[in-house]
Amino acid sequence: MPVRVNEFFFGAVEGRQVNKYVITAQSGLQVAVINYGATLLSLVVPDRYGRPGNVLVGFNDLDSLQQNGNMYAGAICGRYANRISNACFSINGTRYQLTRNEGQHCLHGGGRGFDKVVWDATVLPAGNGVRFTYRSNDGEEGFPGNLEVAVEYSVTAGQLSIAMSANTDAPTPVSLTAHPYFNLSGGTDETIAGHELQLHAQAVLETDADCIPTGRIFSVADSHFDFSQRRNLGTAVAVSGGYDHCWVVDRRPGELAEVAALRHPATGRMMRMYSTLPGLQVYTGQYLHVPASAFNRPYGAYAGLCLEPQMYPDAPNHPHFPDTVLHTGQSYHHLIQYQFTTQ
Repeated sequence: MPVRVNEFFFGAVEGRQVNKYVITAQSGLQVAVINYGATLLSLVVPDRYGRPGNVLVGFNDLDSLQQNGNMYAGAICGRYANRISNACFSINGTRYQLTRNEGQHCLHGGGRGFDKVVWDATVLPAGNGVRFTYRSNDGEEGFPGNLEVAVEYSVTAGQLSIAMSANTDAPTPVSLTAHPYFNLSGGTDETIAGHELQLHAQAVLETDADCIPTGRIFSVADSHFDFSQRRNLGTAVAVSGGYDHCWVVDRRPGELAEVAALRHPATGRMMRMYSTLPGLQVYTGQYLHVPASAFNRPYGAYAGLCLEPQMYPDAPNHPHFPDTVLHTGQSYHHLIQYQFTTQ
């Protein structure tokens, strides 16, 4: 078979079993996912010489994953990815107060977002991936409506796809994303300084000191936010001090298009990211500090790069941003793809 899925016991959370699913393609691409947080645990990709290497910064056991939950390493974030200012918003005149888990704000769905719950899991009928489902009850972390969520990981040759869908029985804001940290060196480089990044985005959201959007969208031209041409990340973060910003991608609404390309010249690994979402949060990992137990080595600042396709942060509080409220009878559906090659 070109792709196969193997299932293993991985642990337990609150009395529920957590399993690891290893999806292996003949091309050498190997993906491990678990049903805790619908988390992408590892991603093994061959380099230009065919040597395999895990290109994710993350954890190889459940205890370490839980102890470092503020990293969101590889997890699916929701009900609303990124930040909602003052942890509140209004729909049709009704104000909703969310859990504050980053100062006065709500980050990645609150204190117990989708990254910290056990999902149901089934192997896809085609045998090339896994489908995770979760029911987020009305009032969970303050969000209205019962939300039924599904996330499918599937592998074909040198590509990993993540399809995310949801429906609701009451109006509620929804923005889901995957939160892996990439380091394409495969474990040889302690930082992403040797990587090159290109973004297909000509604008970025202005943010305040708390990384909350001000509502202003400005051009990246003639600024350190301009990645329209491939740039070395070591040089870029030295100038900027690091990034945790949302770029406005160059694509029509709902269109699957390339939004980013990441390259590690030393190994030849190249990752192209495709998305149907209007925003791309880029976080260069400047606040990472994991002293031990992460694949038996520490993680420091800039150990990994997050590229998080998503709706705009704090969109429920900015009417001119793309609408994120999902209504009864509507279906939320977005796709993220990672294509791996070597140069």
